[in-house]
Amino acid sequence: MHDQTSIHNSLKNKLYLSVMLIIAAAVDMIVCIYMLLLGVNAFLILITTIIGILIYMFAFITTRTGKTRMASYIFVIKIVLYSILMTFLYGVNINAQWFVLIAIVPSALYLDFTAKQRIIIIAFFPLLINFQLILPSIFPPPYNMDGNVFLKIFFANMLVFGLIIGFIINAIITKRYNDLHIKVINDYKDVSNTDPLTKLSNRRYAEYFFDKLIEFPCLLCMIDIDNFKNINDTYGHETGDVVIKSIADILRNNLRHNDLICRWGGEEFLIGLPKCDYDTGQGILEKIRKAVEDNIIETEHGKINVTITGGVSTLSDNQLNVTLDICDKNLYEGKRSGKNIIYI
Repeated sequence: MHDQTSIHNSLKNKLYLSVMLIIAAAVDMIVCIYMLLLGVNAFLILITTIIGILIYMFAFITTRTGKTRMASYIFVIKIVLYSILMTFLYGVNINAQWFVLIAIVPSALYLDFTAKQRIIIIAFFPLLINFQLILPSIFPPPYNMDGNVFLKIFFANMLVFGLIIGFIINAIITKRYNDLHIKVINDYKDVSNTDPLTKLSNRRYAEYFFDKLIEFPCLLCMIDIDNFKNINDTYGHETGDVVIKSIADILRNNLRHNDLICRWGGEEFLIGLPKCDYDTGQGILEKIRKAVEDNIIETEHGKINVTITGGVSTLSDNQLNVTLDICDKNLYEGKRSGKNIIYI
């Protein structure tokens, strides 16, 4: 799932950056026409525009090869340098300094940068714009040509501030959404791996559990409630459920925290004892058998006493199905020998 998400995000960034580069190249051509109409040196503008479009083409090709991070840097650096160069040559009045705004949104929100790099970009770009605006000793002052420069600076900074706030809100919402998404997935995993009646693990989780035991010996025991059909036929399925839950509680209270307790199906339970030899396992399982035998179950039909029979085997070379067959055979032999026994 993680790999699929990474691939999806990579393709999304690749597509987004490709579209941004095409749009940026088109904007360069429009700006070229705009500056020609302002009377800016035609030769310099044409050369600058051609170089800019060639840079975008190179970044586009880089993107198509999968190097979105490199293409992202090319895209942002080109816009920043173009903004500084045009402002330095022709002054603030041609509004080239605002081109930096084009790089903020994609750089901060969408392109293939790390979270730390995005924060640096958001902090750097507003400083860069204001640097071009407030240093007339370097950049020709526009005051004698445009009386609304102050308002432009004010509203531009408000826009930048709004972008920063928007990014922060977006980051918070995205994190909350991701946290919620992870919680939903974990809840779903818990539900899908848990038996609803006993709250023990189910058969699905057991298969996952044994997949993780390749390097460790494990003792398995298949347990069956003796004469359970008679309980259902005599008292009904609701009483049968009470009995199953009572046995599940005994198993839960008498096993180690790293042991597997699984409702395998119906009145059958599967116990897995990792890193456990026969002698130790027999002691644990016999303790459980005795606890069930001594337990009195309170039901609406009165007190009921049940017993269990178990068949034991060692998980052989992680061959779960083979081992379970042996457990079933031992369980059958235990039933034949009189029940209420852990048969090894």
